[in-house]
Amino acid sequence: MPAKQNGLIALLPMTERKRLTAQCEPVLLELNEVICEPGDTLQFVHFPVDAFISLLHDSGVRSHLTMSRAAGQTGPRFRVLGSESSYSVNGLDNQEPFLKEQRWPGSDGYGVTPEAEWGLIGVADALEPTPTERGAYPDFYAGVAASILEGAPSPVDPKDALEVVRIIERAHALSAAASV
Repeated sequence: MPAKQNGLIALLPMTERKRLTAQCEPVLLELNEVICEPGDTLQFVHFPVDAFISLLHDSGVRSHLTMSRAAGQTGPRFRVLGSESSYSVNGLDNQEPFLKEQRWPGSDGYGVTPEAEWGLIGVADALEPTPTERGAYPDFYAGVAASILEGAPSPVDPKDALEVVRIIERAHALSAAASV
């Protein structure tokens, strides 16, 4: 994907962006394609378009993860549901529309969620608006760039990233098995 179509790559300084995009190419992943085996070093970064995953943790807690870059309508962007309380945020992180409008970090209001869009915490009739932490995409992607270009530590533990890949691969495998 060219830098002009990727707002995250576009955040990089021009020199770093050119160095990075010179090494990039679009890749079409097939269903059930294995992109990394356990114990292998992760060689590439992929950004899937859609996924739903249900995880059952050792503690008995279940997590549902839904991801989409192509959905026509969004639900709560983030939800944590418990037996005594919950937290949910509707709509998009306000950094996304800013980037789509080519309003970059440092622009007035970048990363600040207006009070009308804060998340809600509580139960039923006792929901309280809760301020959303200021967004900081640039900090994360500066760490990614430093890791790629300078060998700095990754902002995400590679073991955690590999576990996400394993979960996604398992979800694809189960999906393919269910459709046979």
